[in-house]
Amino acid sequence: MKNFMVYFEIFGKKMRCELSCNTKEEVENLIKNKIKIHKIEKSAPKNFDGEESLDFLKNMFGFK
Repeated sequence: MKNFMVYFEIFGKKMRCELSCNTKEEVENLIKNKIKIHKIEKSAPKNFDGEESLDFLKNMFGFK
């Protein structure tokens, strides 16, 4: 077995890990299989009217 240093990125965060495998393909499969998706939902459309619009603008310009 060979040691491989794997560099990858998740949501903009760069990470690395060291694995012992025979081939690069095994390393890729190990990393992919470590990711667990628990739930996927359709998000509701955001409606920017009234209070939400005011809060959005306050956050955008840094007012509290």
